[in-house]
Amino acid sequence: MQIIKQLYEITLRKRQPADLNYSLETAIILTITIIFLRYYSFSKMESLSSPALYSMLSIVGELALIFALLKSQQKDNRFVQTVTALFGVTLLMSTAILIAAMIPFVQLTILFLMVWSLYLMIVILRSALECSTPVAILLTIAYNAAGYLLVVILMPKFQTEMLLEIEKISAAYEQAKIAAQQQAN
Repeated sequence: MQIIKQLYEITLRKRQPADLNYSLETAIILTITIIFLRYYSFSKMESLSSPALYSMLSIVGELALIFALLKSQQKDNRFVQTVTALFGVTLLMSTAILIAAMIPFVQLTILFLMVWSLYLMIVILRSALECSTPVAILLTIAYNAAGYLLVVILMPKFQTEMLLEIEKISAAYEQAKIAAQQQAN
C-alpha cells in the first residue's frame, strides 16, 4: 500500500521518482497489469488478429529499451524502480482518463491528463538517467514507440492491421460528420 501512495505522490509531483521504494514484486505485478491493459485496448480493435501477442511483445520492447538505456549509462540497478514508476504512473493516469471519459463534464480534462502522463514519463526517465530535459523528451518518444516497433518488426501484419483499424475509425468519423451536417440542415 505504501508504494501506491508513493506512485500517487509522484503523479502529483510531491515525490521524486528516485524516492520510490524498491519492490521487484510490485514491478512484476505492474508489468502484468500493463500487459492486460494493453491487451484490453488491443482486443477492442476488430482488425487485430493477435491482441495478446501484440500486447506482450510491445511491453517487452518497452522493457528492453528501458534496460538498454539504463545499462548504457551504468544505471541498470535502477531498472526495477524505473519500471515501477513508469508502469505505476501509466496505470494511475489510465485509470484517471477512464474515469474522466465516463463523466460528461469531466471529459474535457482527458487531453490534459494525457499530456500530464507524457510529462510524468519525461520526468521519470530524466530522473532515472540523470539526463537533460530535451534528451528525456526524445527518450520518452523512443520509449513509447519501442514496443510498437518491436511488434512491427516481429509481426509485420500488425502494421497492416493497425492501418486498417485507423481507416475504420476515419470512416466512422466521416459518417458521423455527415450525419451531424444533415441534422443541422
